[in-house]
Amino acid sequence: MVVDSHSLVPAISIAPVRALRSNVCDLLVVKPDKSLLLLTHGLHEIPLSLRNPDAFGGVLSVKDGVESSVSIQFVNKNTSRITINLVPKDTLTHQALMLLSLSLPADFFFTIHHRFLFKWSLKNYSSVDNVTFRAFRDALLETLQLLDTSIFSSLTAAQA
Repeated sequence: MVVDSHSLVPAISIAPVRALRSNVCDLLVVKPDKSLLLLTHGLHEIPLSLRNPDAFGGVLSVKDGVESSVSIQFVNKNTSRITINLVPKDTLTHQALMLLSLSLPADFFFTIHHRFLFKWSLKNYSSVDNVTFRAFRDALLETLQLLDTSIFSSLTAAQA
């Protein structure tokens, strides 16, 4: 057996976390420029930014990843334990994402998942009033290029 590397991701520290999917670990990576990203769905990168005052100057290391929690040491030597849990809480969105992950090509599913996370982040990851499912719906329709059709445009306008 031969293991071949097709891609390299520069990192100064890594830790496993269950951040995006409840049954799969992703890697939380500290890049040489002190920024954070999640390596997910293979080698797809999702940049992360922290709303933590200690994050000024960047992240020095991550360690002790357990489920969705990880310890982060900042450049100023302060350490915090944070939880990165971006798994949708509502059952419909969670199950729809799981079903699509099993039935679509990996790169296409990643595009949907990434768009969903971006749209959900614009709503501060809210779980109220179907915000999560609407973000998923919009990401799916946008990825399938169905958002501009008259049926879906009127549906979206009526629900807004």
